Amino acid sequence: MVQVIVFYAINEIFVKQFTEAFRELQPLVLAEEGCLQYELFVSPYAPQRFCLVEKWASQDALDVHLATEHLSDFREESRYWFEKNPTIEIKEITHERYL
Repeated sequence: MVQVIVFYAINEIFVKQFTEAFRELQPLVLAEEGCLQYELFVSPYAPQRFCLVEKWASQDALDVHLATEHLSDFREESRYWFEKNPTIEIKEITHERYL
């Protein structure tokens, strides 16, 4: 299994657009083969800070996701909304306790 965590800092004037675009994207991603989790969390202390948690059955499933048209469209639409570039952590989970 592969876990991806993305930290976003969104410009305050784009928070509503970002969350609406994510709501449209989420069901498309969850329908992808191998997607186990795709959830966005907002910081209780800073409403323009978000954390996306993804879990994928395999690296291959993640690679297919990264090449999808809907993700490409989301990236293009949101590219000017960020205060800074997102921080991305990718981890392979191999121990059964974490599955």
